[in-house]
Amino acid sequence: MNSPVCLLNQRAGVAPPGCPPRGMSEVDKLGTVERYFVEVKGIPRLAERIRCFIFSRTYAATRAKVGIVRGAAESVQRVARKACTPAS
Repeated sequence: MNSPVCLLNQRAGVAPPGCPPRGMSEVDKLGTVERYFVEVKGIPRLAERIRCFIFSRTYAATRAKVGIVRGAAESVQRVARKACTPAS
């Protein structure tokens, strides 16, 4: 936001160093990365949303691995039952 001194000087046609040109906000003077953070800071519960997204991605990958391990364990159990069952 422009300071009152900058606004008065701009109206008078004198813009001292450090005052943005007329119509230019403080955000307009920022670089790309800084603008990104200005935009992001307004998102409610951003940290929680990011953690939830990371968890959901991790959970999906872990669930697939658990399915593989579960299938292998069931195969071992079937083989063990056959090996421990007396032959008729």
